[in-house]
Amino acid sequence: MQEITSIISNPLRLKDQLRRFEYPVYCWLSYGIVYSMLFWPLLNSLCIISLFLFWLLIPKKTWPQSLERKLILISFLSLYLTYLVGILYTVNFTEGTFRLQQKLPLLIFPLVYGTSNILDKKMFRKISTHFLIATTLACLISVVVKGIKLIANHGNVADDSSNLFIFRDSYPYMIGLFCLMSILIAFELIKNSISKRRILLITVILFLSTFLLLLSIRLVIAAWAVMLIIKTYRLLTNKALRILIAAAIVITIVAAIRFIPRLNTQWTELTTLHNNYIPLDTDSSQGRSWGGGAIRIAIWQSSKELAARHWPIGLGTGDVQDSLQQAYRDHQFYFASEYNRYNAHNQYLQMLLGHGVPGLLSLLCCILLPIIFIKQMTVRADYLIFLVLFAFVCCTETILDINKGIVWFSFFNSIFAFIKPNPKLPK
Repeated sequence: MQEITSIISNPLRLKDQLRRFEYPVYCWLSYGIVYSMLFWPLLNSLCIISLFLFWLLIPKKTWPQSLERKLILISFLSLYLTYLVGILYTVNFTEGTFRLQQKLPLLIFPLVYGTSNILDKKMFRKISTHFLIATTLACLISVVVKGIKLIANHGNVADDSSNLFIFRDSYPYMIGLFCLMSILIAFELIKNSISKRRILLITVILFLSTFLLLLSIRLVIAAWAVMLIIKTYRLLTNKALRILIAAAIVITIVAAIRFIPRLNTQWTELTTLHNNYIPLDTDSSQGRSWGGGAIRIAIWQSSKELAARHWPIGLGTGDVQDSLQQAYRDHQFYFASEYNRYNAHNQYLQMLLGHGVPGLLSLLCCILLPIIFIKQMTVRADYLIFLVLFAFVCCTETILDINKGIVWFSFFNSIFAFIKPNPKLPK
């Protein structure tokens, strides 16, 4: 009892005692983040705040030793800094402060995992395995709930695969990325698993692949096909089997386009896009059903013109959407200006609009620096796939403008980048 009283009365000694639990605390809070990322946004925020407060008050902080990791950490932190600087010249301060707090994970995760010196490959494997479990469980629950509703309505429900995932604040393309990430993790686990577990992991890959196809996101499906071919090529040595699996993937995509109505519609729209575009500067965007491709092209045209006028420092953290709405209105793109609030639908354009060339460069550094220094990373191939996948999706989506996208990218980008170096790797 006297020892407990002594520890409580001496803050420094209490901190030393709490440091003994540093590893399990980091593990459990990281598990909480990956599960709540899918199931419960409020709990996700609480887990992130708890992780930050624990890091701030308890562990010792160490700056990365290698020059490469220092540069990567600085580039990650600079991304949040651009949003912070952008608040100084924004007009819509309310929107700006909201965006600033929304993007806090871009600051928190690099600081926590980049300076804690506790993230090792074992912890990374545990965290990634829990993300695989969380994604599979969330998708399975969604399928069961949708199946029950289908039975209850005697099969009389409209095809709406965009609502296949039932949990809150979930864009279909974001859930598709979660599935892709989980498939990537499952392939990595297959290498060191016993035969029974391999069967389970292959089943999970097939299930998540089917779920991903039903979501019907063209870009994600294309990334899935490429990633699956690369992974099976590396996993298998038999050339005939490699060719067979690649052919099976192509046949699966063709069948999906043929039999999944939403995907069929998207494919038809893509092949006829040259005849189906929205003319700007004329009031002709209303009264028709436009496909995603046609809408994006009209949005990009308006966004590029706006970016050309504000490229040095951008519009500010809180003014991008208001300026886009005015740009749509000026071009008589009333379908967007009066009835929707479309962002730039391109992360690179969005950064250029908000923060000019410095913002765009900070985003590119977060992608390119880890790729340049990939040989110094503990987990190389999967990190490279993750970065390429993120860069690929940024071409058609503003992934850093939605909560799940911000948390997913900043969390996994940080843990990939700051796993303790393997002493066997060259420095």
